[in-house]
Parts: sequence; structure tokens; C-alpha cells
Amino acid sequence: EKKGVVVLSPSTSPSPKEITHDQVLDLFRDWNDSLGSGSSDMVAEKYADDAILIPTSMNQPRKGRDSIREYFEGVVKRSPT
Repeated sequence: EKKGVVVLSPSTSPSPKEITHDQVLDLFRDWNDSLGSGSSDMVAEKYADDAILIPTSMNQPRKGRDSIREYFEGVVKRSPT
């Protein structure tokens, strides 16, 4: 049995890519370190230019890196580093 995680890719990409559990953990740690840095710019850089974020604390999706950066500006201000 093949175990892995499928990462959704943009519609311009030929097919999704499969990644391992360890790669998922590395991506999460990298993202979490960015969040812990207190820099919304560092967090936003983890997202594609055309990414869509559905925040847990809002009913409105954030579309695009700039909008995602704005969202995380508030998050990092409220979070202890």
C-alpha cells in the first residue's frame, strides 16, 4: 500500500505531486517557524501568489499573498513569540 500526501497544485500544473509524511512535517515546521518569527512577511512567503487561505477565525477567505499577509499581520501581533 502506497502512503503519501497529495498536494493540490494550480490548474496550470500537469498533475498533483505526491509527498511523504516527513516532507509534510518539514513543511509544517518551516511554516510554524515562520509564524513564530513574528513576521507576517515570512509567513506570507510560504504561500503562492494566487493562494487562497480560509482562516479559522474568519468567514471570509483571503485571496492572494498580499491579503494573506494582511491576515497574518493581525495573527502575529496577537501571538506571543
